[in-house]
Amino acid sequence: MRRPTTVAVSLLLLALVAAAHELVPAPEDVTAPIAHAGEAGEVVDARGFTIEVGEVRIARTVVEEDLFGEGSRETANGVWVVVPAVLTSTSTSSRVASPVLLETGGGYTHSAVTRLSSTLNSQSPQLDPGIAVRGAFVFELPPERLTRAVLRVTVSEGLDTRLAAEAVVDLGLSPAELRRLTADAAETTVPPVEYGHPDPR
Repeated sequence: MRRPTTVAVSLLLLALVAAAHELVPAPEDVTAPIAHAGEAGEVVDARGFTIEVGEVRIARTVVEEDLFGEGSRETANGVWVVVPAVLTSTSTSSRVASPVLLETGGGYTHSAVTRLSSTLNSQSPQLDPGIAVRGAFVFELPPERLTRAVLRVTVSEGLDTRLAAEAVVDLGLSPAELRRLTADAAETTVPPVEYGHPDPR
């Protein structure tokens, strides 16, 4: 009778060890950026910076505006998703960390493009406490992947993003709205990065 009991206890202990192992977070999860969730149209406080996202635009072609209202045209291999935003540091001088991500459903995540020079992520402007910085994040992706849209922005004081402040912003667009915007996609502008403007556009 002892042997079956010993086997059963051993199996139970192995199961408990396996379960405990699953509960131990991976090192990258322990030091991952600290996320704060919000929605487009509201000021999201990420405890280190705030972000307010304006009206999202979907286009086939974008025009990069400079401060003089001139710029070049770029056509997407798919569609552009232009996400205007205002960011303000609330504590120390910092910058937007790369990559800025757009989660689009189906397990897909897209990084903001770097081949456009006037975007917030390309310029990575310095965020100083109390001074708003306005611009846009721009993504290029196949239209069929655009079934949802959640923006993920991390801000840090340096290259180290461990435990940095992160905003996760639901862009508030239903699959039907995304389909309509994609079907109507034509041309839009990417505004230049500007300091001291509190409203996204």
